Amino acid sequence: MNRTPRLARARRLWSIPQAVLSILIGAALLPLSYPASAQNDAQPFASGSETGVVRSSGGDFDVQLVEVGIDSADTDALMVGLVAAKPLTRAASAWALTGSSNPQVIDALVQAGYDQDALVREWAVRALVTRSEQKVAQLRIDRLADGDAEVRQWAVRTMGRKNASLTTQPLIDALDDPNAEVREWVARTLPANSDRHAAAAVRDRLAVETNAEVSEWLIRGLNTRAPERVDALIIATSSGTAEVRKWAVRGLGGETDARIVDTLISTLGDSDDEVREWSARGLAVCGNERALPALQALEQDPNDEVREWVGRAINAIRCGQVQARD
Repeated sequence: MNRTPRLARARRLWSIPQAVLSILIGAALLPLSYPASAQNDAQPFASGSETGVVRSSGGDFDVQLVEVGIDSADTDALMVGLVAAKPLTRAASAWALTGSSNPQVIDALVQAGYDQDALVREWAVRALVTRSEQKVAQLRIDRLADGDAEVRQWAVRTMGRKNASLTTQPLIDALDDPNAEVREWVARTLPANSDRHAAAAVRDRLAVETNAEVSEWLIRGLNTRAPERVDALIIATSSGTAEVRKWAVRGLGGETDARIVDTLISTLGDSDDEVREWSARGLAVCGNERALPALQALEQDPNDEVREWVGRAINAIRCGQVQARD
């Protein structure tokens, strides 16, 4: 998958000697590896996420600071750099101020979060990753509507579960973001396992979501005991995307609810091999006699894995019958 030069450069930036800072916040800021299909349906906002945004194609932030004569350890100089004429200098200054607890720095970074340049906005948001002040939370909420997809993504990623009373509804709204990676991080962040409103929103999103990675994280976020989870997964088994149906079936496996068993029996007839396989796996745990006719009909399935798990499911069900007679 093609990644923007900005993310590739960001990975290199963290290799400079900032040992203490890296220990404290490196894990939160290092870009993770993204699934190859996560951007298949990613589209920018109608206004165009890249339109008019100046991107630098070379030079790391530390090199940029050296070139303009700013010491990366000089907080005052970096704060001046935040309002420099050159966007790359402003972005580099935000990067160098990452993790600062200085109230003046925090205020300056919040202001930089509204910069006209997307790269500056992104690094202002990232630099505030450890902060939970209300003004920082509001910045993240505002950036959820940013015209640049990566800025929106980092607004979500730095949001975490901080300020949940303020951020839950904006995150719910962001489930409709046109960019798949943004939606994936919203799904990772939403407190769907503890907030019924968020759980209902996740259920509704699952009904229309077409991206497999997003669907996977929506499913993971739902409490296994929440009634919304079963409803959402059953709905998702009718998705037009095979990967989404697979994750829905996997999420249903191992349950004994009659609706779930009926759903898994139905998905044994899916056109996708993996959906049929995971349906059989789920019924192998359930051991429900009502599934026997549908499973036996698949004993000659053309897919080896499907046949294997159909056989295991039938054996599990028959084993249960013997135990019941004993």
